Amino acid sequence: MRSSIARRIVAISALFFILAASPAWAVEKNLDGDGVALRGYDPVSYFEGDHPKMGLEAHSAEHDGARYLFANAESRDKFIADPDRFAPQFGGYCAYGVRVGRKFDIDPDVYRIVDDKLYFQLNWGTQVIWLVNMEENIDVAHNLWPVIKPQSDAELAEAAEKAGKQSNN
Repeated sequence: MRSSIARRIVAISALFFILAASPAWAVEKNLDGDGVALRGYDPVSYFEGDHPKMGLEAHSAEHDGARYLFANAESRDKFIADPDRFAPQFGGYCAYGVRVGRKFDIDPDVYRIVDDKLYFQLNWGTQVIWLVNMEENIDVAHNLWPVIKPQSDAELAEAAEKAGKQSNN
């Protein structure tokens, strides 16, 4: 009896550590293998100057499960003072992808600042489509984001495929 209880405790502990090793924000943020957001670009630089700048490991900050790199200490300090202003919308995923219920990667050079919020796109073609009905696309994406946020793109793709098959029947 005691060994059975001990095995259950070990199994539950192992499950806890497995779940802890893959936190929810792992799919809620578009991060590289090292946990870096925006492919290492400085999020503050999108709001200042004429083009985004690569960040440096020497100037980094953690926010909401992501590590951001900055071109200099001044940018890092601005981000730390107001991270919600500078952090990308939708966890750094493609805004149009979120609008259609998916989590697409981004091209860090394809972005738009709208109402002081940073939105990224998969590529230039996606941005053209997104811009046609930008306000509506932003509204729809903001409504969908809480629903898709905790799911991986693979899960979203599978759900979309199932829904497509059901609608064809």
